[in-house]
Amino acid sequence: MRPRHPDLPPGWRSAIAAEALAPIDAGAARLRWLDALSLSPEDPEILSGYATFLTDQGREPGDAEHLYRLAVR
Repeated sequence: MRPRHPDLPPGWRSAIAAEALAPIDAGAARLRWLDALSLSPEDPEILSGYATFLTDQGREPGDAEHLYRLAVR
């Protein structure tokens, strides 16, 4: 069986799964975001996506700001 998105950059599958899980299970979504970050720690889309997740959850505003700053660089 072929992967559904073989050409995605590293970490993006986890990021896509995290976005899908966020409204259902924030804990599982957080784990997926952390997996995405471990695979692509400098990817601005993943950094800003996780920052947005943290902001939406109303948690860790300092961490979210730091991630946004890294994404801009």
